[in-house]
Amino acid sequence: MRRPLALFFVAAASLLASPLAHAVSYEFLNKTQKKQVLRAIDNVCGDTWCEGDYNFRFNQLFCSTRTKSCRMIFQYFPHGEPAKAKGAACDVFRVAKFGDLLSTLRPGVRTLNEKVYTQLNNCMTRHKL
Repeated sequence: MRRPLALFFVAAASLLASPLAHAVSYEFLNKTQKKQVLRAIDNVCGDTWCEGDYNFRFNQLFCSTRTKSCRMIFQYFPHGEPAKAKGAACDVFRVAKFGDLLSTLRPGVRTLNEKVYTQLNNCMTRHKL
């Protein structure tokens, strides 16, 4: 009877020890900011990586003040075939606040910061997307 409880604590301990769980505890973006960054990535995608053979879904963004980095989680799949979706991630380094990720073009219009765009573009190239 005690064994399942012990397994629960072992599983919980391994989750807390994972880098992702640790990074989340130092999150520097709020929900609204995450949506803005993911929207900016999606907007840039239409003129870059998304012109190719795949559709993309940019799902999650985790950023950490501790590591001064963000990890973007996304899916890609052949056009019209979402059942064949594959998951991937791209990391962006040397970011510690919202302003490090987006630049303001004009009031109300934000786009990816140039260094963030370059790092994501390099990641997409490594994924051959």
